[in-house]
Amino acid sequence: MTLSTQDSDTRTTRRNVNTAADGPLVIGHRGACGYLPEHTLASYRLAIEMGVDFIEPDLVLTRDHRLIARHDNELSLTTDVAQHPEFADRYTIKRVDGVQREGWFCEDFELSEIKTLGIRWSDSDSREWRELNEAELGIPTFEEVIALVRQEELPHGLKIGIYPETKYPTYYAFEGGYLDGSPIHQSISRILIEVLQREAFTAKDRVFIQSFEIANLIELHDRIMPSYNLALPLIQLFGDIKGELTLPEGDFSRPYDLVYHHNREDDLERYYGDLTSIAAVVSQLNYQLLTSPVAIDWMANRYASGIATWLGSLKPTLSIYNIDSEGSDTTGYIDSVDGSAVPAYIEHALNRGMHVHVFPLCEHSSTPQTGDGTWREGLKSEAIHLFNQGVDGIFFNLPDIGVEAKRRFLLR
Repeated sequence: MTLSTQDSDTRTTRRNVNTAADGPLVIGHRGACGYLPEHTLASYRLAIEMGVDFIEPDLVLTRDHRLIARHDNELSLTTDVAQHPEFADRYTIKRVDGVQREGWFCEDFELSEIKTLGIRWSDSDSREWRELNEAELGIPTFEEVIALVRQEELPHGLKIGIYPETKYPTYYAFEGGYLDGSPIHQSISRILIEVLQREAFTAKDRVFIQSFEIANLIELHDRIMPSYNLALPLIQLFGDIKGELTLPEGDFSRPYDLVYHHNREDDLERYYGDLTSIAAVVSQLNYQLLTSPVAIDWMANRYASGIATWLGSLKPTLSIYNIDSEGSDTTGYIDSVDGSAVPAYIEHALNRGMHVHVFPLCEHSSTPQTGDGTWREGLKSEAIHLFNQGVDGIFFNLPDIGVEAKRRFLLR
């Protein structure tokens, strides 16, 4: 495939700086999704070739309880399922994380059926990814992602980490149903740990587990991991702290599990323990309150090894989602990271010894650029600025930019 030449040297010269001890982490967001279709083996492989420290698979469940790498459980967003007449009767309407959605959902398909689907990618016409091995452009299982990491790291003596996100834990455990109306009632977190244990991929420096929800991380910490004699680091994701962004898939400013249990008038102490003592968090149900010093202290003491905050929450203004002339969302630039002092909640987390990660540095490789690659240099500068503020990991859509930024940061 054709990549920008701005960072071509990075792929061949940087092969030995990939542990936390060597500096901040470069995390391949959904693989190398700025270059290749997200959550495919081809995308993960390219990220590893570019020199990332970790790759990030989002995980959802199939009907037969297999973990597959997809950002959404609705399949038509990224696959050609709508062109498969044999699956026409799987089309349905569901309520997922409080939002009514329609389409074809992973949990209504066996893994063998998922494997027949092709990948859709909005920018495919501008790439040469069709030249790649077709088998690497399908939907991989989590086991296949682990196998790829081992296959790629062995010849180079590397240790590549995996940074999975459990998607829709409340939906799978409590709220969601299959096509026939029967409840799913599955713990995606437990299934994740079962796979990691079975695949013997359980070193503490090789795995971070992340979630936008709270209760499933507590469950992992208190019950699931101890039952397997594991203690992997857990990362609490923060969505839109400012509360300025509206997404079609739901409210990005609130942990859905907290909203769900609060609205049902469930016993919150059962799921969150003494979080209920932080009255403001429970009453307002948003990520902004989770950034308070008392909430950060509670997470650090209770279950979390770190936090990962959305890059948009660090921006002085938001412009990532623009509306084109036809009323559709289009991805645009976000203004630069605020150059002032590190936000108080990040400083507090760092002082507590927590990991602080940022997601994602996300310009696309097809972003219009000047001949001198100014936009790429701007992204590197932005990453170095975050590293200087103490951020010890960044998710990159264009991992080669992250690797070069890390190299410069370490040489400063």
